[in-house]
Amino acid sequence: MLIEQNNIIEKRHYKRTRFSEPVRFQFKEESSFGGCLACDIGEGGIKVNFNDFIPLNTEMILQMKLTNTPRVIDVTGQVAWLEKVPYSDRYHVGVRFTKIDSQMQEGIRRYIQSRHS
Repeated sequence: MLIEQNNIIEKRHYKRTRFSEPVRFQFKEESSFGGCLACDIGEGGIKVNFNDFIPLNTEMILQMKLTNTPRVIDVTGQVAWLEKVPYSDRYHVGVRFTKIDSQMQEGIRRYIQSRHS
């Protein structure tokens, strides 16, 4: 879905909604793990705040809890984009979901729909 609005081309394929919850992450290549705070979520990915630079295409496993699901959502993702937060040492990181169970995908879909109703 490429929509041009105010000279900005929207490349997202899914609706996004605000999601300000903690997310646990683990890098696939390393055994390092940690936590971060999400900004928004869609069926295809999530935007999170990181304290450190994360290279593009870095693979990671994410765990998060949605208010409408009893289980923790586990997904595998890949860093699709990042931007430095102005006047800060932090980064906004866009993680594209690359592997997600259909039940978890449905949980994210229901969460987004409940926020847009």
